[in-house]
Amino acid sequence: GVRGVGEVVTGSAATADFTLRRAINAAFRLGTTEHAQALVALAADTAAPAASRAEALAALGDWPAPSGRDRITGLWRPLPARDASLALAALRPAAERFLSRSSAQPDAVRIAAASAVEKLGVTTAGATLFELFLDTEQKADVRLAALRARLAPMVPSPMTPSCIWRSYSRSLTCRHSPSSSHPGTSSIQC
Repeated sequence: GVRGVGEVVTGSAATADFTLRRAINAAFRLGTTEHAQALVALAADTAAPAASRAEALAALGDWPAPSGRDRITGLWRPLPARDASLALAALRPAAERFLSRSSAQPDAVRIAAASAVEKLGVTTAGATLFELFLDTEQKADVRLAALRARLAPMVPSPMTPSCIWRSYSRSLTCRHSPSSSHPGTSSIQC
């Protein structure tokens, strides 16, 4: 069987970080169901560094359309386009856990999870993404990533922050009603 990505790490923190990056890259390049599940397991491991957890989620997001460059060496080592269903099947059950406001996830993990959800088209996390966006205690980049992932099915690419905001504001259902406090005027209520 495939060992967990995080099980190969021993030594100093710098060595562990480098080793984890190599293990993530190896799992990404091998591309089997077990490797996708190992990436999700590493991303869920709260003992692992946040950067490595975010990198595992980024690898899942890149699964269907991998870059031609190796994630570690930068050398040209193209991989063919792959079926997103392997990564999707691995991430879907855990997506809400990474995005939920009630779970104590580092910002980097939430942002990477939202990006992976967007890229893979995980449709089951819509409500959780919207709740994360509405949470004013979250940092702006976390909220923007959540909104971007939530609106991805409705907005053409590329999604710039202004494009995201326009799409969100258009999605609000507003109704026009007369204002009782100022005769002859009206107000918009959303």
